[in-house]
Amino acid sequence: MAILNVHCAIALLVTTFLLPPKLPAADDGAQAADVYALMAVYVQNFAKFTTWPVASFTDPAAALNLCILGEDPFGMALTKVDGSKIRSHPLRIKHYPRVAVLSGCHIVFVSRSEQWRLAQILHDLAAAPILTVSDIPDFSRQGGMITLSTVDRRLRFAINPAAVARAGLMLSSKLLELAQIVGSD
Repeated sequence: MAILNVHCAIALLVTTFLLPPKLPAADDGAQAADVYALMAVYVQNFAKFTTWPVASFTDPAAALNLCILGEDPFGMALTKVDGSKIRSHPLRIKHYPRVAVLSGCHIVFVSRSEQWRLAQILHDLAAAPILTVSDIPDFSRQGGMITLSTVDRRLRFAINPAAVARAGLMLSSKLLELAQIVGSD
């Protein structure tokens, strides 16, 4: 049974991250919606391959909170993953305008609307066990954990393992193998 679970996890990683569909060449609005719909699936899958400290959850079935900081670029895309199970935790989507209220979050997607205060956001969240994700260019190089970007109409991601470790989180080695690894220099 354990071998079957390993094979299922590998198949999920390959189909989601190695073979992402090409994004359609369409008008900017439709293409942006497609990109963010795919990003929503990626963020959900990042949660599946992240381990948080036990103290991050009030109980084994507590919600795993995905928080959007700033303007929500996802539209309705996140409603499809809201309530899905990540191990024993239901995924809950929350929206916040300020960093001060993010203490109950497990994942924070930093919207591009917050780029002007990114250094302060990353400073405030640096030691918290919160996975930080964004599509702000060079987010991971600036101290964030995962940057999502499109390259040749394909969604790619970069990971800053040092930032992940500082927060006390662990990412699956399989996920790290699929990422571009960057530092926060």
